[in-house]
Amino acid sequence: MTLMKNTLFFIQKFMRKIIHIIIILSTATVLVAQSTTDTIKKWEIGTVTSLTVSQAHYKYWTTGGENTFGINGLFNLHLNYQHKRHSFRNNLDMGYGVQKIGEEEYRKTEDKLDLSFKYGYKTINKFYLTGLFSFKTQFYGGFEYDAKNEPTQISGYLAPAYLISSVGVDYLKNKYFSIYTSPLTEKITIVNNSFLNSQSAFGVDSAQIFRNELGAFLRLEYQKEAWENVTINSKLDLFSNYSHNPQNIDLNFNILVAMKVNKYLTVNITAELVYDDDIKILIDKDTGKKGPRLQVKETLGVGLLFNI
Repeated sequence: MTLMKNTLFFIQKFMRKIIHIIIILSTATVLVAQSTTDTIKKWEIGTVTSLTVSQAHYKYWTTGGENTFGINGLFNLHLNYQHKRHSFRNNLDMGYGVQKIGEEEYRKTEDKLDLSFKYGYKTINKFYLTGLFSFKTQFYGGFEYDAKNEPTQISGYLAPAYLISSVGVDYLKNKYFSIYTSPLTEKITIVNNSFLNSQSAFGVDSAQIFRNELGAFLRLEYQKEAWENVTINSKLDLFSNYSHNPQNIDLNFNILVAMKVNKYLTVNITAELVYDDDIKILIDKDTGKKGPRLQVKETLGVGLLFNI
C-alpha cells in the first residue's frame, strides 16, 4: 500500500509538471505564431482556446424564470513532428465549466484533462512501429444530487484516472488521420479517493487503489479544418481486456467541432460517448439495481475563440 501511495504521489507531481511545461510552451506559441498552425523547423504546433459565457437575469418577471450564470473554458494543444522515419504526435485536451441556477451553489458542467504522447518509427510505406502513453482524469470532484439537493461524490482528481501504455502499429494515411492498433496494451484504472474506493467505484476493488488490465487497443484520430472556418478534432478509443469479458469492449469517443463566425466569435459543439462494462451505474432507484450504460455528454456554446 505504501508503494501505491508513493507511486500516486509521483504521478501527481509528474503530471502537474508536464501540464505547466505545456501551458508555458503554448503561451510562448501565442506570442510568436502568425497563423492557425505554425511550423517551427519540423514541429507543427496548434492550439484552440474557447471561452463560453451564458447568463440570464429576471426581476418581477411575471411569466417566471430563474437567474442563471455559466462559464465554460476549453483548451486544446497539439505538438506534431514528422521527419524522415520519425513521428511524434502529442495532444493535450483540457476543459472546465460551472453553472449556477437560482440560489443553488455552482455545479460542474465540464471537467476533463486528457494528455497523450505517441512516437512512431517508420517501417514500410505509411506504417510506423509505435509506442503510446495516455493519461486521463478530471481536475475536481463531481457530485450527484438527490431530491433534497444533498450531494454525493461520484468522482474526483485521480478518481478515476486512466493510464494507458502500449506498443503497436500506427498507420498514418496523412497528417490529419491515423489508425493505431496494439495487441499489447496495459490499462491502469486509479481510484485515489477513500469514499469512492469503499464503493468499489469504476471497477476497482475496495481493497485496492489500482486495477490493471492487459488487452488489445485501437485508436482512430482525425484532426483537420474540414471546410473553411470549420475545424474538427475527434478521437475514438476501443479497448478489450483479454482475461475478463473480452467481448465487452470499452469505448471512448469524443469530438469537437469549432465553427468560426468571424475572427473571434465561434460556435462550438462537443460530444463524448463512454462505455465501460466495469462501471456500474444506478438504473433503478427503488431496487438499487446497477449496471453498465452508455454515457453521453453533449455541449453547444457560442463564445470567444483564440486559434493560434
